[in-house]
Amino acid sequence: MAKGRIDGAITIEDTAVIVEVKFDDNESLEKLIKTGLKQIHAKKYYEKFIKDYKVNLLGIAISNKEIDCRFEKLNY
Repeated sequence: MAKGRIDGAITIEDTAVIVEVKFDDNESLEKLIKTGLKQIHAKKYYEKFIKDYKVNLLGIAISNKEIDCRFEKLNY
């Protein structure tokens, strides 16, 4: 299994947005979004941001030329 890495992190003032992007023409947008957010949680990509920022998560899915996303606040 690949270790993986964070796809992106955006910091603005006191807020950080952790971004995970999934591409797959054979999966639904909903499943891809869930997979991306699950990966952020499983790999704890947000850990280095918790001390200094309010953390939000963004799962982005691209499939068959369609795109969708879900924004989630991290409660800690």
